[in-house]
Amino acid sequence: MKNITYLIGAGASAKALPMNISSRELPNLIEALDKLASDFDKINRHLLDNIDGHRIEIKSQYQPYFEQRIIDLRWLSTEAKKHDSIDTYAHFLYVNQKREELIKLKKVLSFYFIFEQRINRKIDKRPLNFLTKIMQKGPTFPENVKIISWNYDFQLQLAATKFYKESKYDKRDATGTIYTTSIHRSLIQYFPALFNGPENDAALYYSLVHMNGIAGHLYRRDSYKMNPLIDEKITDLNSLFDWETTEHGHETMLTFAWENDENDRYDIMGHLLHKEALSIVESIANNTDILVIIGYSFPTDNRKFDRIILNIMLSRIERIYIQNTSRYSNSLLKEFNIEGNIDVVYEENCDRYFIPPELAE
Repeated sequence: MKNITYLIGAGASAKALPMNISSRELPNLIEALDKLASDFDKINRHLLDNIDGHRIEIKSQYQPYFEQRIIDLRWLSTEAKKHDSIDTYAHFLYVNQKREELIKLKKVLSFYFIFEQRINRKIDKRPLNFLTKIMQKGPTFPENVKIISWNYDFQLQLAATKFYKESKYDKRDATGTIYTTSIHRSLIQYFPALFNGPENDAALYYSLVHMNGIAGHLYRRDSYKMNPLIDEKITDLNSLFDWETTEHGHETMLTFAWENDENDRYDIMGHLLHKEALSIVESIANNTDILVIIGYSFPTDNRKFDRIILNIMLSRIERIYIQNTSRYSNSLLKEFNIEGNIDVVYEENCDRYFIPPELAE
């Protein structure tokens, strides 16, 4: 049985979200931000007088909060137009130590992803098709398939809830005493999760690793975390308001690859997330036989981690499948010393996630 590792980027969610925040896809994201601001403005004005009866008392809080979100969406759209990408703008804020604006940028991006996926129901059908095709009876996610994602969205997790819902529960011993840690269960065990899995076999425990975190996940420095997928807490504007207003004292678990300075206290969450994610991914890379790359262009900001991951894989993998609408440049393949040394197969049909024949062996 071959071990298959998927390395996915923005193209893996492109049929639902224009989430690539590089310069090539920037116009699409700006358009999406502008449209969301406009649509949300209309929704906000129409629904303010029709909030559920038990929520009338918070109307005075509800209106200014969402009006501020509209302002924030338009702010990010305007600033993005001045830079090569939202990544570049975020890096600009980071380099100039404009921490509050960087936090604001992350919150706006996080809000965008939550609203589009939970409220507007923007769903890429390919993840569900993919899971259905590779799933074992149970349903059970195959142990020999791992996914490394540079995406902030939770499209794969949403697809997984079609099989069963995510949940958390307290661990108890034989006497009924609750352990200090709880368990987070989902069809695909992913990192970062509500609760971390066992350290000694993390690479076996996790099947999906988000290298830069997940939009919508929040944490507090006492390790208390919040996950919008648990119990489907966000289903409408009222529940979105509840979720958003509970983030006081929390920070978004969304980071950038360059937020990795262990000596900077403001970088500590990003540093720890990347350190843990890389540790898991290195173990996955050491056991990879076949690599499938979907919709990923190896942006400059991620090259440090990509080089570490690929250098491990290239010492043992048998074949690489690259699924994208166009072929990667020879310069990219040469940079990672791929072409000529390893069999590379291109797949330009992106209607479904590519499933390599080795998966059936």
